[in-house]
Amino acid sequence: MNQRVASVQWTQRLLALFVTLIILLPLFSSRLPLLEGSLWYVDQGLVLIAVIFLAYGLLGRKGLLLSKDEKGNRLQTIDIFLLFAFPLYLLYIGNEIVLTSGDTQATRYLPTLIWKYRTLDLSRIDIFQGLRLPYSAMKVGSKVLPTFPIGTGILALPYSLLALLGSWGKVDHLYVLIWEKHFAALISVAAAWTLFAGLRSRYGENVALAASLVFATATTQLSSVSQAMWSLTGEIFLVCVSLNLLLSKEGNKWQPVWMAVAMSAAFLCRPTSMIILIAFFFILWFRSKRAALAYGTTALICVAAISIFLFTLYGHPLGGYGKMNSEEGTWGQYLRSAFLGNLISPSRGILIHFPYLFLLPFIWLAGRKDAESKPLIVASIGVLVCIWVMNSFFTKWWGGHSIGPRLFAEMAPFFALLSVPLWQSWRSLGGWKTIVLLVFLFSALTQFLGAYNRTATRWNAIVKVDENPEILWSWRDSQLAATWIPWWQPSI
Repeated sequence: MNQRVASVQWTQRLLALFVTLIILLPLFSSRLPLLEGSLWYVDQGLVLIAVIFLAYGLLGRKGLLLSKDEKGNRLQTIDIFLLFAFPLYLLYIGNEIVLTSGDTQATRYLPTLIWKYRTLDLSRIDIFQGLRLPYSAMKVGSKVLPTFPIGTGILALPYSLLALLGSWGKVDHLYVLIWEKHFAALISVAAAWTLFAGLRSRYGENVALAASLVFATATTQLSSVSQAMWSLTGEIFLVCVSLNLLLSKEGNKWQPVWMAVAMSAAFLCRPTSMIILIAFFFILWFRSKRAALAYGTTALICVAAISIFLFTLYGHPLGGYGKMNSEEGTWGQYLRSAFLGNLISPSRGILIHFPYLFLLPFIWLAGRKDAESKPLIVASIGVLVCIWVMNSFFTKWWGGHSIGPRLFAEMAPFFALLSVPLWQSWRSLGGWKTIVLLVFLFSALTQFLGAYNRTATRWNAIVKVDENPEILWSWRDSQLAATWIPWWQPSI
């Protein structure tokens, strides 16, 4: 039996090595971008996933795999890699198209710029050398700097170094697009893995797996965050790191300090993470005032240092993002429609795209019985309300060209947390189980189709959403219709 177990372990390791090579291949070839006409197709990836799951199924039936350890867990690190992380990675890259944006144009060049020239000045790159700069860059004194936050670009430095080694230092626009696509997918998988580990330590494996799948597939992680180097991409990874520390068993005196460091880095990725930073402070205060003070003091010092750095660089404590959002007309022109639109617009409403939010009353009733979960549920609802209010004050509350309610992407880890009471009380749900599964399945399929359906991704340009925001209230011409209806054509 020991020989058979050893054989299985070696099989797992070889498969893991093969999978790792697949993940790293884009670093060494411009022929593997996930673009239309590429050499890598999603059906090949699905076959590979099927082989992995079939092997696990056969070996599991023989008792050689997925047996419980002393903690009651069936999934070990290599199992999580092969059964959870790699399929997610393949799901994120398998649409064979780079769903990037003008927002990320400067960010995708930032890490290679830092490695090659030791500067944040984008003027060394040809597309940022003209008199009319892309909106992702701005002139600050004699320098051209990124308009959007620089944190995600800094997080990409290790990956970018590997990419540069793989291309022998060569950088061109196609390479940078490849790297952006794959880095966004990898860091999004890392976020899901990190969140799963934290949830498992607190709630057990089954609940953690269900909630992590909500995060990874039934939120904008699938359609937006994992597709490009948004400011949200780095922020959400760091929020998941902080949540991992928060969910882990207390006792480590450095835990709140590292949480604060992670959330301060999230602030560098996106200043709106201050909402989440404050929410975590109140959760810690509920548990231990000493831990909350350590967290708050560390965060205050780190955020102040980052703000000073950004002020010296941009002349604004929030950097280019702060300068951009200080411009006239950025806030408050569509308040009445924005508050409702962010909830029920067919193209941007969170209640439409994520109907599991209608289960919040049941989630509250189930979660309030658990003294450990109640502060997390309260904080998650509080973050949701704050982000909803903040997004509704934006003049362009629909987020410009995007897939669904992208501006609510910061809620992805908290949507996963809000689902925890449902999975904890799964056996007692009775006939509600079908409804719960259906609303989560609808949300996941909507995100999947949003990323994979070319019509859905082109919808913004087809209807000219920024010029015609009234289209956001149409069901017939909605992005939801373009996502789900294969023969959809606009009526305008």
